[in-house]
Amino acid sequence: MTFDEWVEKFKPIGGTDPIFFETYGCEKEFISKIDPHHIWTELDGGDWEEIHTGFHFANRMGYFITVIPWEREDFVKVDTDENIE
Repeated sequence: MTFDEWVEKFKPIGGTDPIFFETYGCEKEFISKIDPHHIWTELDGGDWEEIHTGFHFANRMGYFITVIPWEREDFVKVDTDENIE
């Protein structure tokens, strides 16, 4: 799924410039209280960056929250190489 398709389908808070939540402090505390089906994690694999469904710890850069939840059967991987720095 492309970044634009993800924005259109799941509607991240902040729209086409989604709000990025940090992995520590009060932002992490805030994220931990959100329904997990609205949480997405931006992951850094060294030579790739992607947004995945759910709350991840390994290789995490930060989190996003969407208005539309992902479903249990969804495994959504958003390619961010061209859209998010």
